[in-house]
Amino acid sequence: MPANYVVNTKPGKDGNHKIHVQGCSKISYPSSCLDLGIHINYSIAVKEAKLYFPKIITCEYCIDKKEVSVKEKINLFRFFFLNY
Repeated sequence: MPANYVVNTKPGKDGNHKIHVQGCSKISYPSSCLDLGIHINYSIAVKEAKLYFPKIITCEYCIDKKEVSVKEKINLFRFFFLNY
C-alpha cells in the first residue's frame, strides 16, 4: 500500500538505519529522520534508503512484509499513477 516512508539518520546499536512509515510510534529519533517520500511498497523505500546508508532494516511494527497479490499490485499501480 502506498505510504510515506522515513529512515532514521542515526543508526541503532547494531549499526542499522531503520525505515518506518511516517507517524510510526516506534521511531526512536523523530527529529532526525530523512523523508524518503511516498512509495507503493516498502522494498522501493529500502532501495532508496540504501542510496544514503549501507545497512538498512525495516520496522517490524509499521511495515507489513506480506506478499501482495497480482490484483492488489494492479490496484496499487492504478492508485499511484492516477493520483500523482
